Amino acid sequence: MRTVCPPPTPFSDFSIRHIANSALRSGFGVTFTPVSQGIEAGNERTDFMRDQRVSFLASFEGLRGFAALGIFVYHFHHVRAFDALTSKAPVFFGQGWMFVDLFFVLSGWVMAHVYFARLSQRNRGDVAGFMVARVARLYPLHVTVVLSWFIFFHVLGGDGLDPGTLSRLVSQLSMTFTWGDLATRPFVAPTWSISAEFAAYLLFLLLVWAGMPATRLRAVALICCGLAGYVLLHGAFGTIHVITGMAPVRAISGFVIGVGMWKLIGCARTHGRVRLLELLALAAFAATILSGMFSFGFLATGILLVGAVSHDKGTIARVFQIKAFQLLGRLSFSMYMWHWFVIVAFQNLSVSFSAAEGLVVLAATVIGVLIWSELSVRYIEQPMGRALKSRLKHVTYKPRLQFRGMKSLNHDTDAQNSL
Repeated sequence: MRTVCPPPTPFSDFSIRHIANSALRSGFGVTFTPVSQGIEAGNERTDFMRDQRVSFLASFEGLRGFAALGIFVYHFHHVRAFDALTSKAPVFFGQGWMFVDLFFVLSGWVMAHVYFARLSQRNRGDVAGFMVARVARLYPLHVTVVLSWFIFFHVLGGDGLDPGTLSRLVSQLSMTFTWGDLATRPFVAPTWSISAEFAAYLLFLLLVWAGMPATRLRAVALICCGLAGYVLLHGAFGTIHVITGMAPVRAISGFVIGVGMWKLIGCARTHGRVRLLELLALAAFAATILSGMFSFGFLATGILLVGAVSHDKGTIARVFQIKAFQLLGRLSFSMYMWHWFVIVAFQNLSVSFSAAEGLVVLAATVIGVLIWSELSVRYIEQPMGRALKSRLKHVTYKPRLQFRGMKSLNHDTDAQNSL
């Protein structure tokens, strides 16, 4: 019997559940088809089919939350008050920016898993719907964060409203502020990845139309191209931590690796693979620490980690399924976007903490930002996203999504809550 990679299931950019739920709420028609229709011969179900149920969302959701928290904590190395604490973990506070590349790999996997089957039909309505869904997911919170920063720091804070500042504002509202010659310094530092990843979405359409993720050989080619992109960045800048100008190359490199991984691993049987990938991820992490080759070592660890949890099986996957990581995943986009305000506020304080004091203050700060992120999800992300989709409802997109192991649901089914 030959197993065919089943049509996509929903994940998300910054919140894994959001793609499915946004499709349900946005008025896009959604058909959820029993997974058995993805088998060509007979009604037998492989290990892969048995394992890919709706809980398949959980591990990626938790992993994304873990990455967002990692970036937040990493940014405390920008605050002198926490030097006593950050000096205790130089590797983490020196290389924590690699969590963003984990986002890019996850996003590529997710977009391929959700949209490849439909977009490969080259229907203009589907393409428009894909872009509407992406803009509606990213833009409301992005605009709110950028305008909030502009108002507080430039209007009320006295930083000035010179023409250069207004030009930067327009650039950042257009989400093109990391694109080559259009690049400008972002007001809110973490927003660079939103602009860079939006470029990856545009390339994704071309990749799908070219049929690049359609075969495993092409998937390997995509992974090689992604790795080559990182190598070129490192060769040109001495690091892959590039956030302006060439930042889209960084985002696209991680993104296409994720697309290729989806085809190679997401469409494979799970028997024996999960434990192997877990062991490889742990081995890559250990080798990275011992060798000191942090950039590419942590990149390899992240790629293997995504593959290890992608079937929602195994020890690592179960860790990311616990409620704490699920909560972090749901709040990850807001936490990622808002936390920089706190970092800058700390930078302007003339205080210094011991390592113990810094740890307590850091923990309290994280809790406070999580509470704010919950409010942001409820009153900004969700309602503003729905409002934007409603205004763009003349563009209809009807993706055929699959929740493995679920019966058909109509498009009015309600669901909960990124890219």
